[in-house]
Amino acid sequence: MGGDNAPHAVIEGIAAASRKDRRTFYELVGPQEKMDAAMRETGVRFGSNVSVVDGGNVIGMHENMSQLSDAELRRTTIGIAVQRTIDAQRGGWHAVCLGGGNSGAITKAGNNIMGKQRHIKRTAFASRIPVANGADALLLDTGARPIANYRPKEYVQMYYMALALYAEMLKGCSPNQPNEPTVGWLSISGEKVIPGQEQAYEAVAREHGSDPVLVEKIANSKAHIILTDAILGNIAMKSTKGGSEVTTERFIKRPFLTAWRDILRRPMRAIPRTLLAPAAAFVGSVSKTEKEETVRSWAPLLGIDHALIKVPGESEAEHFQAAALQAVQYDVEAVNKRIHAFLQPSTEQPERAA
Repeated sequence: MGGDNAPHAVIEGIAAASRKDRRTFYELVGPQEKMDAAMRETGVRFGSNVSVVDGGNVIGMHENMSQLSDAELRRTTIGIAVQRTIDAQRGGWHAVCLGGGNSGAITKAGNNIMGKQRHIKRTAFASRIPVANGADALLLDTGARPIANYRPKEYVQMYYMALALYAEMLKGCSPNQPNEPTVGWLSISGEKVIPGQEQAYEAVAREHGSDPVLVEKIANSKAHIILTDAILGNIAMKSTKGGSEVTTERFIKRPFLTAWRDILRRPMRAIPRTLLAPAAAFVGSVSKTEKEETVRSWAPLLGIDHALIKVPGESEAEHFQAAALQAVQYDVEAVNKRIHAFLQPSTEQPERAA
């Protein structure tokens, strides 16, 4: 129930998803009083495939997770939701936990309650972002940590986790999406590798067979798997999302609608028919762009034993709806099996010095 627009956006999004997919059962975890108030304000009524689980302390978007014990974490909304997901999966159900809000809380719940896969040193969120030539890329980060503590093996494992997810999610998803992804390394500083990451970069290059492509501008990137740390990754995600929204709204939609309002004030017979078909195509293109941005609004946490997906904190109802519908299709078992298969040959080898 987290996020900047919670609980209203969550309730509206899940209600819409439940109407589209009546075969899936949805649970909302959070304070009953707050959810009841939001339902009254939004006029939402849940169907028989949605239930509300009362309980859990809500974690704020900017709360520090380092001081939160595992016992305290289990009493939060994300902690309760994660445990219920585990129990459902153990009971033979296909269950996915969808979390919005504090990234640190979601990561900690995934690592400490769900548990990491065997041999995984560090988990990573994988965000789907648009890149050059109409394709998508997976942007992975290892989480925030001092630069001096970057370990090559963690980046190698992140590389293999990305390959596993790419094969399940993006391979062949569009005509421009290559089956064999190019690997990139994010560096917004202009340097190939920021100090402290040299050995990690070299380790990934050895595993991949060639140096990762330097990615300075994501919009023009030809890489389809982009590795980074949490700080640069967060900057990149915010910039990509914000830039896309501003461009669509300010430079495309608003001027187009303003021009067409002026045209439509004229009698219909005075409007050249040659304008109508391009206008319809343009509206369709803008709608398609907005739909694609909504489809990208979720990020699975890779390297854990169960399915945990993060929705960005600023998400609206349509983003929660899209994330919920896509989460049902997320086959964590297939992804985890691929990760295990990739890592198995090197699990017995000693870790290289950091």
